[in-house]
Amino acid sequence: MSSVQKRKEPITDKSDVKKKGKYDDVSVALDQILLFGDSITQQGFGLDRSGFAASLQNAYIRKVDIINRGLSGYNTRWCLKVVDQVLSSIERKHPTKTLLTILFLGANDSVVDGVQTVPLEEYKQNLIELCTKIQSVSPVLLITPPPVDGAKWTDRTLSNTKMYRDACIGVAEELSVDYVDTWKEFLGNSLKFEQKLADELFDDGLHLASKANKLLYVAIIRKIKSKFPLLHPDILQPTLPWWADIDPDNVQESLLKLAKRVNKQH
Repeated sequence: MSSVQKRKEPITDKSDVKKKGKYDDVSVALDQILLFGDSITQQGFGLDRSGFAASLQNAYIRKVDIINRGLSGYNTRWCLKVVDQVLSSIERKHPTKTLLTILFLGANDSVVDGVQTVPLEEYKQNLIELCTKIQSVSPVLLITPPPVDGAKWTDRTLSNTKMYRDACIGVAEELSVDYVDTWKEFLGNSLKFEQKLADELFDDGLHLASKANKLLYVAIIRKIKSKFPLLHPDILQPTLPWWADIDPDNVQESLLKLAKRVNKQH
């Protein structure tokens, strides 16, 4: 007879084992839209300037979380060094889907002869690499670097910034990535820079004041409606139902059945 004895299974009271409910796998976590950029993005939640990020979050409330990864002063070279970590950290903290990434860089790359300066050809290549990395996670919406009031900045000029705007559009077209052209949204089709208008658009000649933020928000929503229609806030369903749809006689069922349906859609 073998000296090795069979291990006896512990006796358990099956009545104490909780049965799995039909909604146990239902998540009420929200998917996200990622904003990745520089100080213009970082300030996007500023209520004092009608920040475009705050307006996006208001439009998507209860449907999508707006994740702001604006890094003041950064250029594409530095963002390229951290983009993998940014994407992986969001994946760890938010085990849901990134539905869209809005990439808004170039204002610092276009600095004339400074520590932030990124040569035009490198800027284009960096944008291509950033878009390629991000596209492994989500679609990309590019935002062009906005016009600048060179009279208020000693290291920036309108003409130099426009070259980076043009390069951004070139990258978007090369990669078949959708984009928002801040120059057309802010200055109109003529792209004519007028001081009076610039004073209304920017609070310091570069960063967006309320008027520019509102214009950018409207442009982003319009682009989402035309190019990513299933992501438009009017189409997406809230993860949990509106209060009027809750059945007071069957609260849990009515609370979670919509979440289950939304989970299937995603």
